[in-house]
Amino acid sequence: FPVTIYPGRCMRRISVFCVVLSVCLLPTQLFSQTPTQGNILQLLSRHTQRPATFDQGAAEVVAYDSSSEIAILSDFSGNKLTYVNIVNPSAPVVVRDVALTPFNGKVNSVAVKNGLVAVALEDAVLKSNPGKVVFFDMLGNLRSQVTVGALPDMLTFTPSGQRVVVCNEGEPEVNYA
Repeated sequence: FPVTIYPGRCMRRISVFCVVLSVCLLPTQLFSQTPTQGNILQLLSRHTQRPATFDQGAAEVVAYDSSSEIAILSDFSGNKLTYVNIVNPSAPVVVRDVALTPFNGKVNSVAVKNGLVAVALEDAVLKSNPGKVVFFDMLGNLRSQVTVGALPDMLTFTPSGQRVVVCNEGEPEVNYA
């Protein structure tokens, strides 16, 4: 599976550019005083992770698969993915957990496209070691894995779903070893 790797500093510049570009391209009707049917935000529901592990990374990143209506939560403290069925947003149901400890890494990010889940894992021993991206299907079955740069912190699929872009922070250890 092709993976494109960009150094952290370059990715930050790209992110800032994308945010500025997206703000410039927003439709002017979003800034109008009178809301229209197409631009009203509405809270449908909320999901509480049990046990509650707020401030411990229990749902740091959430990816959504529209075809199955499943949200995938990355849980850093539990080092797992949690698949939550939100067909009925007012009554979300935990479908499964996928443990990530067997892959010798700690979860940092998750993305999903066309039923394929990509997970960025930093090395479990030293964050300056190469990390990996692990791929699962929507049932939580391992599809493949690839080695990437140090401390992969964010990833996303390209619009076609044929590639994954990975942002590696590449931070040094505390002692700069």
